Amino acid sequence: MNTASTPSSSSSPSSSSSSWSRVKPLKWLVADLLAKHVNDLVDGAGESLRHLPLDVKSSLMAVARRRRCLDDVTLSCLMDEEATVLDISGCEGVTDEGIAYLAGRGALTRVVAVDVTGCGGITAVGLTTLANHAPRMHTLRCGGNATCNAVVSAAIEPPKKTT
Repeated sequence: MNTASTPSSSSSPSSSSSSWSRVKPLKWLVADLLAKHVNDLVDGAGESLRHLPLDVKSSLMAVARRRRCLDDVTLSCLMDEEATVLDISGCEGVTDEGIAYLAGRGALTRVVAVDVTGCGGITAVGLTTLANHAPRMHTLRCGGNATCNAVVSAAIEPPKKTT
C-alpha cells in the first residue's frame, strides 16, 4: 500500500495555492544569493552587472549601501539608466568622480530624488554635477555630517558682492 502523502480531493484550491504564493520567484531567490556576496560579485563581474534587471540592481545597490561597501565602482556597476532614485546616503566611498561617471553615462537623466546624506566624498562639484545632469530631480536630501553640511552651505550660499 502506498502511504505517500497526496493532496486529497477535498482540499480547497485556495489552500494549495496559498502555499505556492509564499514561494519566492526564482529571480528573487537568485538576487538574495547574489546580495550575500555583493562585494565579490562586483569584483568578479564588474560592468557586466549592468545587464541585470533594474529591480535586481536596485536591490543589490541597497544591500551594498546598508553594508557600507557602496563606492564609485559598485555604483557604476549597479546604477541603471532607468532608475528614478539615487540613495547613496552614508556611503563615504562614493565621490564626485563616481557622480561624474554616472552623469557621463547618462544614468542621471531619469532621477527625481537623490539622498547624499553623510556622503563625505561628495563636494559642491558633485552636487553641481547632480543639478546639471539630473534635470528631473526635485528632491535632494543632504547633510548629516560637518563636511556635507559645509558643502551644501557653500553650494547654496549666494555669491558675495565685491565692491
